[in-house]
Amino acid sequence: KGAPFGTELQERYQDLFSFDEKRRDEAIHRYNILDYLIELHGPSLTLKKILGSMKGLEDKFYPNVPSPPSIYRYWNTYKKSGFVLSYLVPGVTSGNRAPRKALELEEYIDNAIKSYFSEESPTIQQAFTLL
Repeated sequence: KGAPFGTELQERYQDLFSFDEKRRDEAIHRYNILDYLIELHGPSLTLKKILGSMKGLEDKFYPNVPSPPSIYRYWNTYKKSGFVLSYLVPGVTSGNRAPRKALELEEYIDNAIKSYFSEESPTIQQAFTLL
């Protein structure tokens, strides 16, 4: 199957745009590595095949080439997810990743922190009242 275009491309990357640029770029980089390996070896990637492809990976993706076990872990996670790109985003697939506060509160908390650390620093009570 060729490269996706139009709606298919938009659907493929849409789930990545909810993440910040750094994490999104890392997920795309991981996808590009996996895509390169799948072109070489087909969809049955093994750690041994990845190890044998390290020279090609270093030529194509130097200096940002993860270790073979990491690449294999990315492949397993991506495959188990049903090939959902957001599973390649760093820190999404393991641990407690739920936000501690609602995104709606983020702006208010940032404003309270900026107000507290401004030259006209309010008291802690005033900062909490601002919240």
